[in-house]
Amino acid sequence: MQYTKEQIELIRGSWEQMKEMGMQELGLLIFHRLLNESTFIRKLFYNIEISPEEDLPLEKMRNRRKVKSHATSIAMSITKYVDYLDHEEELEKLLQELGDIHLRKRIDPEYFEYLFPVLLHVIGTKLNLSSSSPTIQAWIKCFSSLRNGITERMKGLEKK
Repeated sequence: MQYTKEQIELIRGSWEQMKEMGMQELGLLIFHRLLNESTFIRKLFYNIEISPEEDLPLEKMRNRRKVKSHATSIAMSITKYVDYLDHEEELEKLLQELGDIHLRKRIDPEYFEYLFPVLLHVIGTKLNLSSSSPTIQAWIKCFSSLRNGITERMKGLEKK
């Protein structure tokens, strides 16, 4: 997907602001919201030992090594994607890699639909941005491309 220079600047600038809280904390904010908004998704993360019924405050998540590790990997993947926005070849490789990883773990591509609004909410809330701001609009394009690239790869591999 092609991005304008302005979109790349908005995305990178806002992500740099988000990263100031640290990759682990940033990932925890995203992961916390995802797991609490869509509790049925918790079953996908059996390796981090969180039950669907469990109360899951952010403090509890901060005390679990496996949760922190996965949360950090979410933030790192988004960081890589943002870094590659103007490098089509690297971006494509990253999307293939992420699609391959999630397919091996038998993640339904439709679950990425739940992550998309969580990411927008976390960024919008932390940076105090309205849904109509140019920055959020650039992120909508970015996350749509990220989600579509991963899920298209997964669906393509499923057919093989």
